[in-house]
Amino acid sequence: MAERIRNFDWQNDENLKDDLQRYVVENFRQKEILDFVRRDYPLYAWSLGTLDRRLANFDIKYINYRVDIHEVEAAVREETN
Repeated sequence: MAERIRNFDWQNDENLKDDLQRYVVENFRQKEILDFVRRDYPLYAWSLGTLDRRLANFDIKYINYRVDIHEVEAAVREETN
């Protein structure tokens, strides 16, 4: 049976972290992000599960629960005007 080689260099890859953050901020779906990272970071293994774990490792979330309610109200007011 072939030995599986794992590449843990992604944990220190600041470019990867920045790109993942940008994709989430731009609200890309995970399948869309997978297309980009498979093209731009082919030396790392990719699947929806690994993408999920890597986003969690970099503490990148689609929803920021730490936003102040006043910021939300201001954003909604701005959009409705």
